[in-house]
Amino acid sequence: MGNRLQNLIIFSNSFNNIVERTPTKVLAQNASYIVEALDNNLVKEIPVTNSFKFNDVFNDLAIHTFSGVDEMNSEFWESVKPEYDLCDREFIMKS
Repeated sequence: MGNRLQNLIIFSNSFNNIVERTPTKVLAQNASYIVEALDNNLVKEIPVTNSFKFNDVFNDLAIHTFSGVDEMNSEFWESVKPEYDLCDREFIMKS
């Protein structure tokens, strides 16, 4: 499972900022994989400089890559899947 993550690049809001700005309860429900990946130093985050016309848009983007995932024990991969609020307009799910 882990070796597939090493080929994954995520272009999204900063994981670190998500964890810093979100209540613990919400993180546990919706972002437990992100928290675990950060806690285990599996994610390298490269901030993207905002060069857009408006500073309030796309001001928290980062490129995320993964490493060290093969060294994680099986308990990490058996984590409970997050529960997503389907009414949350900021969360886009695969159709």
